[in-house]
Amino acid sequence: MIDKIRPLVSAMSIPVVHNGDAFNHQDFERIRSETGCASVMAARGALWNCSLFRKDGLLPVYDVCKDYLRIADRYRNPFNNTKYMILQMLQVQIPKSAGYRVALSAKETSGLFDALEACKSEPSIMDPKEYKIGVTFVDRKEDADNISKNRRKHIRSLEQGLQRLKEMTKKKKIKNRRNKICGSRKSSSQQ
Repeated sequence: MIDKIRPLVSAMSIPVVHNGDAFNHQDFERIRSETGCASVMAARGALWNCSLFRKDGLLPVYDVCKDYLRIADRYRNPFNNTKYMILQMLQVQIPKSAGYRVALSAKETSGLFDALEACKSEPSIMDPKEYKIGVTFVDRKEDADNISKNRRKHIRSLEQGLQRLKEMTKKKKIKNRRNKICGSRKSSSQQ
Protein backbone atom coordinates (compact mmCIF):
# COMPACT_ATOMS: atom_id res chain seq x y z
CA MET A 1 0.00 0.00 0.00
CA ILE A 2 2.96 2.31 0.57
CA ASP A 3 3.44 2.49 -3.21
CA LYS A 4 -0.02 4.12 -3.43
CA ILE A 5 0.93 6.90 -1.01
CA ARG A 6 3.89 8.40 -2.89
CA PRO A 7 1.80 9.78 -5.82
CA LEU A 8 -0.58 11.42 -3.36
CA VAL A 9 2.29 12.98 -1.41
CA SER A 10 3.91 14.33 -4.58
CA ALA A 11 0.59 15.83 -5.71
CA MET A 12 0.04 17.67 -2.42
CA SER A 13 1.31 21.17 -1.71
CA ILE A 14 1.31 20.62 2.07
CA PRO A 15 3.37 18.26 4.22
CA VAL A 16 1.83 14.80 4.56
CA VAL A 17 2.25 12.71 7.71
CA HIS A 18 2.12 8.91 7.45
CA ASN A 19 0.08 7.30 10.21
CA GLY A 20 1.33 4.17 11.87
CA ASP A 21 3.34 0.98 11.37
CA ALA A 22 6.51 2.38 12.93
CA PHE A 23 7.92 0.01 15.55
CA ASN A 24 11.58 1.07 15.62
CA HIS A 25 13.66 4.02 14.47
CA GLN A 26 14.56 2.34 11.17
CA ASP A 27 10.83 2.13 10.32
CA PHE A 28 10.56 5.93 10.48
CA GLU A 29 13.36 6.36 7.95
CA ARG A 30 12.10 3.53 5.69
CA ILE A 31 8.51 4.85 5.61
CA ARG A 32 9.66 8.42 4.93
CA SER A 33 11.90 7.36 2.05
CA GLU A 34 9.32 4.97 0.52
CA THR A 35 6.35 7.36 0.77
CA GLY A 36 7.95 10.80 0.53
CA CYS A 37 5.95 11.81 3.64
CA ALA A 38 7.32 14.66 5.74
CA SER A 39 6.96 12.67 8.96
CA VAL A 40 5.62 9.47 10.50
CA MET A 41 3.32 8.99 13.48
CA ALA A 42 3.62 6.07 15.87
CA ALA A 43 0.92 4.88 18.24
CA ARG A 44 1.07 1.16 19.00
CA GLY A 45 4.82 1.08 18.58
CA ALA A 46 5.24 3.89 21.13
CA LEU A 47 2.85 2.18 23.54
CA TRP A 48 4.72 -1.11 23.30
CA ASN A 49 8.24 0.29 23.63
CA CYS A 50 8.68 4.05 23.61
CA SER A 51 12.42 3.68 23.02
CA LEU A 52 11.54 3.20 19.33
CA PHE A 53 12.51 6.86 18.84
CA ARG A 54 16.16 6.10 19.69
CA LYS A 55 18.55 6.07 16.74
CA ASP A 56 20.74 3.60 18.65
CA GLY A 57 17.98 0.96 18.71
CA LEU A 58 15.41 -0.30 21.15
CA LEU A 59 16.07 -0.59 24.86
CA PRO A 60 14.93 -3.71 26.70
CA VAL A 61 11.25 -3.46 27.64
CA TYR A 62 12.28 -4.16 31.23
CA ASP A 63 14.43 -1.00 31.32
CA VAL A 64 11.73 1.10 29.63
CA CYS A 65 9.09 -0.11 32.11
CA LYS A 66 11.35 0.50 35.10
CA ASP A 67 12.20 4.05 33.95
CA TYR A 68 8.54 4.70 33.20
CA LEU A 69 7.52 3.59 36.70
CA ARG A 70 10.13 5.84 38.30
CA ILE A 71 9.02 8.87 36.26
CA ALA A 72 5.31 8.14 36.81
CA ASP A 73 5.92 7.86 40.55
CA ARG A 74 8.03 11.04 40.67
CA TYR A 75 5.36 13.08 38.87
CA ARG A 76 2.44 11.39 40.62
CA ASN A 77 0.91 10.05 37.44
CA PRO A 78 -2.49 8.50 38.28
CA PHE A 79 -1.98 4.81 39.07
CA ASN A 80 -4.57 3.58 36.54
CA ASN A 81 -2.73 5.41 33.72
CA THR A 82 0.59 4.01 34.87
CA LYS A 83 -0.78 0.49 35.11
CA TYR A 84 -2.35 0.78 31.65
CA MET A 85 1.00 1.74 30.10
CA ILE A 86 2.89 -1.07 31.85
CA LEU A 87 0.26 -3.58 30.72
CA GLN A 88 0.53 -2.30 27.14
CA MET A 89 4.29 -2.87 27.18
CA LEU A 90 4.09 -6.29 28.82
CA GLN A 91 1.09 -7.78 27.04
CA VAL A 92 2.78 -7.73 23.64
CA GLN A 93 5.90 -9.42 24.99
CA ILE A 94 4.64 -11.83 27.64
CA PRO A 95 0.84 -12.01 27.71
CA LYS A 96 0.67 -15.37 29.52
CA SER A 97 3.52 -14.95 31.98
CA ALA A 98 3.37 -14.82 35.77
CA GLY A 99 4.80 -11.28 35.66
CA TYR A 100 1.95 -10.09 33.44
CA ARG A 101 -0.60 -11.64 35.81
CA VAL A 102 1.07 -9.86 38.74
CA ALA A 103 0.83 -6.55 36.85
CA LEU A 104 -2.84 -7.22 36.04
CA SER A 105 -3.69 -7.66 39.72
CA ALA A 106 -1.50 -4.77 40.99
CA LYS A 107 -3.32 -2.21 43.13
CA GLU A 108 -0.42 0.22 43.52
CA THR A 109 2.91 1.11 41.93
CA SER A 110 4.89 -1.27 44.16
CA GLY A 111 2.87 -4.14 42.65
CA LEU A 112 3.99 -3.04 39.17
CA PHE A 113 7.64 -3.06 40.31
CA ASP A 114 7.02 -6.61 41.66
CA ALA A 115 5.59 -7.58 38.27
CA LEU A 116 8.74 -6.36 36.54
CA GLU A 117 10.92 -8.40 38.86
CA ALA A 118 8.79 -11.45 38.04
CA CYS A 119 9.45 -10.79 34.32
CA LYS A 120 13.24 -10.81 34.53
CA SER A 121 13.49 -14.38 33.23
CA GLU A 122 11.65 -13.52 30.01
CA PRO A 123 14.05 -13.03 27.04
CA SER A 124 11.68 -10.66 25.17
CA ILE A 125 11.65 -8.32 28.19
CA MET A 126 15.38 -8.33 28.86
CA ASP A 127 16.88 -8.47 25.35
CA PRO A 128 15.78 -6.00 22.64
CA LYS A 129 16.82 -8.53 19.98
CA GLU A 130 14.03 -10.78 21.28
CA TYR A 131 11.47 -7.95 21.12
CA LYS A 132 8.16 -9.01 19.56
CA ILE A 133 5.94 -6.79 17.44
CA GLY A 134 2.30 -7.34 18.26
CA VAL A 135 1.00 -7.16 14.69
CA THR A 136 1.34 -9.28 11.58
CA PHE A 137 2.04 -7.55 8.31
CA VAL A 138 0.62 -8.83 5.04
CA ASP A 139 2.71 -8.44 1.90
CA ARG A 140 0.29 -7.84 -0.97
CA LYS A 141 2.65 -9.28 -3.55
CA GLU A 142 3.19 -12.57 -1.74
CA ASP A 143 -0.25 -13.22 -0.32
CA ALA A 144 -2.95 -11.18 -2.05
CA ASP A 145 -5.67 -13.57 -0.86
CA ASN A 146 -5.12 -12.52 2.76
CA ILE A 147 -5.81 -8.84 2.16
CA SER A 148 -8.98 -7.84 3.92
CA LYS A 149 -11.93 -6.23 2.20
CA ASN A 150 -11.25 -3.02 4.16
CA ARG A 151 -7.70 -2.79 2.89
CA ARG A 152 -8.84 -3.14 -0.74
CA LYS A 153 -11.54 -0.55 -0.10
CA HIS A 154 -8.90 1.80 1.37
CA ILE A 155 -6.66 1.36 -1.67
CA ARG A 156 -9.60 2.13 -4.00
CA SER A 157 -10.31 5.21 -1.93
CA LEU A 158 -6.68 6.35 -2.26
CA GLU A 159 -6.80 5.79 -6.00
CA GLN A 160 -10.06 7.73 -6.30
CA GLY A 161 -8.59 10.55 -4.22
CA LEU A 162 -5.55 10.69 -6.49
CA GLN A 163 -7.80 10.77 -9.55
CA ARG A 164 -9.90 13.62 -8.08
CA LEU A 165 -6.72 15.50 -7.23
CA LYS A 166 -5.51 15.14 -10.83
CA GLU A 167 -8.87 16.38 -12.12
CA MET A 168 -8.84 19.36 -9.74
CA THR A 169 -5.30 20.24 -10.82
CA LYS A 170 -6.32 20.01 -14.48
CA LYS A 171 -9.38 22.24 -13.88
CA LYS A 172 -7.25 24.75 -12.02
CA LYS A 173 -4.77 24.90 -14.91
CA ILE A 174 -7.64 25.45 -17.39
CA LYS A 175 -9.09 28.18 -15.16
CA ASN A 176 -5.67 29.86 -14.89
CA ARG A 177 -5.33 29.78 -18.69
CA ARG A 178 -8.79 31.33 -19.10
CA ASN A 179 -7.90 34.04 -16.58
CA LYS A 180 -4.69 34.80 -18.47
CA ILE A 181 -6.55 34.97 -21.78
CA CYS A 182 -9.35 37.11 -20.32
CA GLY A 183 -6.79 39.31 -18.58
CA SER A 184 -4.86 39.85 -21.81
CA ARG A 185 -8.10 40.68 -23.68
CA LYS A 186 -9.04 43.27 -21.05
CA SER A 187 -5.64 44.90 -21.14
CA SER A 188 -5.65 45.03 -24.98
CA SER A 189 -9.21 46.49 -25.06
CA GLN A 190 -8.19 49.16 -22.53
CA GLN A 191 -5.40 50.31 -24.81
